Amino acid sequence: MPIGADPSDVLLTLTEVAVAFAGFSSIVAIFQTRWSGEDAPFDVFRFWVMLVFGLALLFFSLLPFAFHFLGVSESGVWRSSSLCLAIFVVANALFISRLRRRGVRAVVASLDPIVSAFAAATYLINLGAQLANAAGTLGGPGFGLYLVGLLMLLIGAAANFVRLVWVGRSRFGQSAR
Repeated sequence: MPIGADPSDVLLTLTEVAVAFAGFSSIVAIFQTRWSGEDAPFDVFRFWVMLVFGLALLFFSLLPFAFHFLGVSESGVWRSSSLCLAIFVVANALFISRLRRRGVRAVVASLDPIVSAFAAATYLINLGAQLANAAGTLGGPGFGLYLVGLLMLLIGAAANFVRLVWVGRSRFGQSAR
């Protein structure tokens, strides 16, 4: 892809990546469950995060097209898309935080201190980038900061996929941690 590629090409490529990632994650989760014979709560939570982030990546990769076809100006497309992504980031962080406060075992088991710090940093960077883009404070709204947000969703899904595979089950059905 040449530097300066059309944002629509990048967004459509990300939709393909999102669909492939969500599908592949589903297949791995199904095989892992069948292999072990049970669903570990933290594996279910990781699969849920992968699926939500993959579907969010799909949705937010297509959202700018909807704004464009509704007649929103180019800067308005990126402002509106970034604002919607920022709302998703906050809602998702609040939901996971609420689960953690309630002591949902799957969330507590899957979020060790290093992962929690990484997730918090990722959420804060993404939220800051999207709010800055929505407000137009960093040289006006544009595709670049919105793309950073989409890539953060991909990183979140990929990190949980790696943890699901690498911190999977031993052959005795116990956590391999």
